Amino acid sequence: MWEFFDIRSPFFQPLYRRVIVVLALAGWGLFEAQSGNTYWAALFLAVAVYCGYVFFVNWHFKEDDDE
Repeated sequence: MWEFFDIRSPFFQPLYRRVIVVLALAGWGLFEAQSGNTYWAALFLAVAVYCGYVFFVNWHFKEDDDE
């Protein structure tokens, strides 16, 4: 079940998919902020920051794990 939340999945290997996910999350967070929904804005922007960090700063594939 928790594999659904695995953002280090090989599905995200292509760069364009990672960029689209981060931009979509950030865009939706900005939309929610513009609408005045601070809770949802903070949630989506936090997930966008986390995904951006994992996708672009700390990225490695599961197949590369030797442990």
